[in-house]
Order: sequence, then C-alpha cells, then structure tokens
Amino acid sequence: MLGNNKTFDFSNGDNDTFDVYTTGDFDYYVKGAENINLKEKSSEPIKFAGENLISGTSRKDINFNLSGNTVDFTTGESGLSSGLSMSGDKLVFPNDIADFIADGSSVIFSNGTIKVGFDSGVKFAEGVNTVFTISSGDKIKFDEKDDKISFESYAFLNTANKDNNFTFSVKDWGTLSNNEESKKMYADTYDDILRNYYNQTDDKGITGAFNSFGKDAIVQAVENFGKTQKLTFILDTDEHSSLITDKYNNIYVGTNENNDDTNITFNNIYTEGDFTVELSGTNQNDINFAGTVTLTNGINGANSTEKVNINFGKLTGTGENNSININGITLGKGGTISFEDTSVIENLGKITANNGETINVEINKIGANSTGFNKLLSSVNVGVSEIKVVFSDDINDSSENIERETVDITENYSGKLSFSDNYEVSFKEK
Repeated sequence: MLGNNKTFDFSNGDNDTFDVYTTGDFDYYVKGAENINLKEKSSEPIKFAGENLISGTSRKDINFNLSGNTVDFTTGESGLSSGLSMSGDKLVFPNDIADFIADGSSVIFSNGTIKVGFDSGVKFAEGVNTVFTISSGDKIKFDEKDDKISFESYAFLNTANKDNNFTFSVKDWGTLSNNEESKKMYADTYDDILRNYYNQTDDKGITGAFNSFGKDAIVQAVENFGKTQKLTFILDTDEHSSLITDKYNNIYVGTNENNDDTNITFNNIYTEGDFTVELSGTNQNDINFAGTVTLTNGINGANSTEKVNINFGKLTGTGENNSININGITLGKGGTISFEDTSVIENLGKITANNGETINVEINKIGANSTGFNKLLSSVNVGVSEIKVVFSDDINDSSENIERETVDITENYSGKLSFSDNYEVSFKEK
C-alpha cells in the first residue's frame, strides 16, 4: 500500500515484498514487508538516509536482498557513524546506532557487500597480526553461510570468510606497499603505528587518516611518520602528499613579501587543526586538492584580500580513495570553487564570501548520483544568496557517464542558481 511517495505499508498482508529501484540513498519508509529487494545495480554504495526506515509487523526478521550492491555503514547518513564495536572477542553491529531499523525489528542482508568501519574502542593490540571476527547484531544481521555476502572496510584491512567465519585482518606491509624494495624499511613503523597510535588517546591524526585514505596514501603516511612536517606554505608551488595533523597543529597558506602568485597542491590531506588561507596582492591564487580531503575546521580564508581559487580534483588508480569532507569554506574576497566530480562530496559545511563578494562554483560532472550535488546546494544556500554554477565544455562528451536528465534536489534551495548553456538540468520534488 502506498501512503505517500516515500512510505510503503505492507501490514495489511496484500503483499510481503518491496521491490525498490534506487541508487545512492535508501530513504523509503517500509513497514510490514518480509522481503526487500534492490532491483537496480548502483555504481555508488547504498546508504540509509533516515531513522526508523524499516519496521516489521508479522515477523521480526526482514530479508534484504542487496542484489550485488554494496551497503555503506561507514558514515553518519547510515546511522552507524561509530562503526562496529567490540563485544567480547568479536566485532558486532551495535543496536543503539542502527537507527534506520525500528526497535523490535531486524534486517538480514544477503547477496551483496557490507561496508563497515570501527568505533573508537577497536584497538590493534597485536599490530599487523591482529585478527577480528565479525558477528551479527540484534538489529543488523547476515547469514554466515551465504557465499554471496562479503565485507569491505578500510584500505589497510583484508576481509575473508573461512569456515563460516567472517574476519578482518591487517594487510601486511609488503602487500600494502606493492613489495617495493625501497619501502621495506618501513614495515616496523607500520606495525608500531597500528599498535600505539590507532584509536589511542594521542593518535596524532593517524586514526582518521587510516580510516579515510586509500592504500597508496596510507603507505605515504607511514613513510612520513616521525618526520618534521611542513605546515606553513609561503609561495609554495609543490605537491604535498598524505599530510596529517592532529588538533594541536595548524596549516597556514600565505603570500610572500613580493605578493607573487600562489599555486599549491595537496594530494590526500587529513587535518584536525585549522587550515588558514591569507593571500593578498596577487593575480592568481590556486589551492588544489585531490584524493581524500578532510579538513575538520574547514578552510578559513576570511582575511584574504585577493580572490582565491579552490580546486577539488580526483586521483585515479586502485590504490586511491576520493572524498571531500570539509567543515565550511570562507573566502574574504570571494573567488572560484571547482569540483571535478560532486559525487565524492561527503560534507562541505557552510560556504561564505565576506562583504557581498561573489563565489563562483564550477562543476565538471555531477557523477553517478546527485547526493553530493545536493550537499553542495545546501552548503551554498546557507551562506551565499547568489551563485553561478558553470559546467565545463567537455561535459557533453558522450563518453562521460553522467546523469543528464534529472537531478533530485533534496534540500530546500532558496538562492539563485544559474547553469551554463551547454548543460540541461531539470528539477523534481521528492
């Protein structure tokens, strides 16, 4: 029975199966169904966007067929922002944060991949030799005998199913570093980091970086560990890889005494401190990010007296992750913020320009789903009354796999939004 376009009630017994065509967010309210089947293959992981989305009536357990898709429990959108927790000697799905399932109900996942993270209580006491076994929880379950179920986690971990036991183990240093001869000397450093810093009180930012970086960035972070990091960048035109700071260390990007142009690149960055930009008197200021970008305190360019261009690109390769997680961007004289692909946006916070200055947003492509694009609109809406969105000329290339017909706007956007003429976007209410 259809209550509204997002609510489905099967409690009257006229049907017991909910077939759903969705990619990206699962934001349907489903009551009383015994079976939920995903009927479409999504290029992006499925995330549960809401609380009490699934509730049973005639039976407690609801069978959820992922149909080869991946369900992602590594972000707050899915209710499991804290990740798996330790219960005795096993990792389990904690009940109190499985909010997308109503109390008294449980979901049994089958035929797909479950992506999970760890909460702060998970330690690697045995370093690279640590092994965890995963067990079903009360609300989130899986069939240990289902050979079509698999698990995925952080880039430094292996997953396996042996004798109906799902386990996480640490990738050895040789596997992680592709057995490069010049990197063998860092094997003990890798083991030491896991034992003494991951999820420890003084983790030096390691935990967040290891949980978000791709394999290649983790290798670079291990190589950088213990070395003095450059945190002040004046007239810097270099590329900086796997920069990690804790909350006690801040990053500063500034202008030299000659007010020369700035063009600096950060490939994979995780910082819990401030990221301050003070640029003045220059003609061209470019700050480039690519890969995994996590800036806990955002980008503070409020004191810049010249326009700043902030460019978010992507790194390619099997060893790379791409994500944008930033708690706000402020530019004193405005400028341009460009995105190669908005689908990697996890959080942007509030985007603001001081004193009525203008921020232009340039987008190369929206990507496989509109979730990140909606977050961009929300970020702009709370800080800027008028914004121009320009899509690059090559977006009409037929080889690009881009959503062209419809973008679902899930946030209320009240500002002015303009697109370049070479890209057509229509909007529909959800």
